[in-house]
Amino acid sequence: MLINYRFENFELFSELDKNTLDTVIFYLKPYMTKRQADQKSVILDENDTVDHILLIQKGVLKSVQYTPDGKELIHHIFAEGEIFGCLESVTGSRLTALIKVEKDATLISIPSKIFLELMNTFLPLKDAVLKYFGKKSEYFIYHGYILKYQKAKDRICLFLIQIAHKRKTVTYNFSFNMETLANYLNLSRSALSKELHTLESDGLIEVKKNMINILNIEGLTDAVEG
Repeated sequence: MLINYRFENFELFSELDKNTLDTVIFYLKPYMTKRQADQKSVILDENDTVDHILLIQKGVLKSVQYTPDGKELIHHIFAEGEIFGCLESVTGSRLTALIKVEKDATLISIPSKIFLELMNTFLPLKDAVLKYFGKKSEYFIYHGYILKYQKAKDRICLFLIQIAHKRKTVTYNFSFNMETLANYLNLSRSALSKELHTLESDGLIEVKKNMINILNIEGLTDAVEG
């Protein structure tokens, strides 16, 4: 049985009004199951089909591929409040990357078939899903845009600017380690640490354990050299 959870904390449901959200949860909750996933375990392999949507209640998942020499390339990090499998369930597409657990996770699983039945018959949920796809598309496009920049500082600044705008906050709390962030930005750990230290010395950010405070977002914007 699921413990009580504020489903409005999930990005997909965040813009639904209370009555609409209650209707969605009333329909889906009998089919929901909770599962624990240990760090480094593989949730799904490349080329798998997705038959369940996963709500990340706690922990972190990541979408990764590996180069022939074993280097990890992270396409996306799914943190608490995010959802995996919605797009793949709707399109019926196979995975192009592994889905692994970056940090011990508590997941709420919903059969894709049940979710799609509700989405196709309940217009407010369908609208929410389409808006969610739009946001995610912007996110993936921006990630590709960041990686076009050659300098480590530029990538870090653009990433922090994106986080500030997306989450409407100047504090970025890590739910994963620095190595994961470095892989996500396709940087070495040493390059990431060096540039974060430089940005902190310049008074643009404050770095604490698992947290970055953005002190001057305009300064971060100006620091991007291109």
